[in-house]
Amino acid sequence: MNTVFRRTARETVAAVRRLDVDGVLIDARLPASLTACREIRDSRTSSRLQLVVVVARLGGSQRRTYRNAGANRVFTASSAARQIAFALAPQRRQVRLSHGGISLDPALWRVWHDGAVVELPRIEFMILDLFLRHPGRVFSRREIIARCWPSNVFVDPRTVNVHIATLRRLLGPGFHGNPIRSVRGLGYGLAGIPDGGEAS
Repeated sequence: MNTVFRRTARETVAAVRRLDVDGVLIDARLPASLTACREIRDSRTSSRLQLVVVVARLGGSQRRTYRNAGANRVFTASSAARQIAFALAPQRRQVRLSHGGISLDPALWRVWHDGAVVELPRIEFMILDLFLRHPGRVFSRREIIARCWPSNVFVDPRTVNVHIATLRRLLGPGFHGNPIRSVRGLGYGLAGIPDGGEAS
């Protein structure tokens, strides 16, 4: 693993862009740490780069903020050094998930629809990731909540409808309609692929 120490957020972002870095550890107490997290996420070209943030206290809000900013893992300052070191270790390359015209790279947090990049909020990204990993399944709202939201957050099942609507809107038309299907009384999943399409 390549290890480089930088004291400021600006130096860290510059180092990531310039060097072949395997992992970045950001101290959330430093000025501009959130900005650095976002910039590293946006400039990340290596799928193995692990972005880990250390916060003073692991509140649900702060964890979500940094996860939305691109962090792979968020720890408290009191976390065992071994946990942090493991999170920073280079990860095996994850295969890009695809179904019809949609592709998702879990490591790079990137989505494409018909070759065009689609920017998804974190929850919508997690839902799509879930659907792509199980293209034949229909998930209930409670299953989606359990798999895509932090475990310590209460979510009204009707909230899932809002995120599904956002996901449909951002992905745009496809599959002779929309890539996300609803099954009345059951939940949501991926739509079928039109004739000539392929799933992988």
